[in-house]
Amino acid sequence: MGTFNEADHPRDPKGVPTGGRFTSKITRGSAFEKALKDTMEFGGYTIQPVTGDVPRKGFAVSIFPEHSMVLDSKNVSLKDLVKYTFAKGEQFSDKANHLGLWQHEGKTYFDVTRVVSTHEEARALSLKHDQIGYHDLATHEDHIVNKSAKSGQGP
Repeated sequence: MGTFNEADHPRDPKGVPTGGRFTSKITRGSAFEKALKDTMEFGGYTIQPVTGDVPRKGFAVSIFPEHSMVLDSKNVSLKDLVKYTFAKGEQFSDKANHLGLWQHEGKTYFDVTRVVSTHEEARALSLKHDQIGYHDLATHEDHIVNKSAKSGQGP
């Protein structure tokens, strides 16, 4: 008999009404697989993991650099996304927080992001939290604020 690996059997994020039961929401064919596919194909994706909402306007910016994870884009898998999303379940139980995925210079960033309504606010938050930039969800454009930012770079 094999060893049970909890990471291979995700649970709903802490704080959701289901109380942390096992879930199959992040599986092949799910919204999360689409998020990963679109990130690889188009450069990024933003989703609220608990509600499944995908914002179409506003500006996504990481204001939690301590929760960032960075991987080489060639090695990113759905399993990485599952582990990251469930490890950050407490942050995602706050509906204002979103899972932000984006690619920059051969790396894929997994972030806990906020969606704000103005360029000015997104720029200010990017600078305050030492981020490379932010993403316009309506135009699909990245806005580089500080190319030499170091926070959220991972190990």
